[in-house]
Amino acid sequence: MAETNKSETKKPEIKKPEACMRMKSTGLGTTMLYAEVDKVDVVDDMLILHINSVSPVRWHIRAGITYKGMLELLWAVFKSFIAVKFVFLGFTKLKNPKLPEDF
Repeated sequence: MAETNKSETKKPEIKKPEACMRMKSTGLGTTMLYAEVDKVDVVDDMLILHINSVSPVRWHIRAGITYKGMLELLWAVFKSFIAVKFVFLGFTKLKNPKLPEDF
């Protein structure tokens, strides 16, 4: 009888890095994607984010935002004191990030 290699029969563990983005999509159900920003490019009038998901699948995702969209995003962040507090005081929670239940 041939011996089986246990590493071939085991399912790989899902890698959940601490310092990353977490994304959900209605198309993926309850699956949580963990991703890291690879690079940022400027193409014509768009800022392109190249994002690599690392768990549970390895995908390359590109997201684009226009200059006007970037201004709207910055306005949305800074008009809320809670968001400003998160931006400036978020470093205190770097060791144990928690995800809200309704995310």
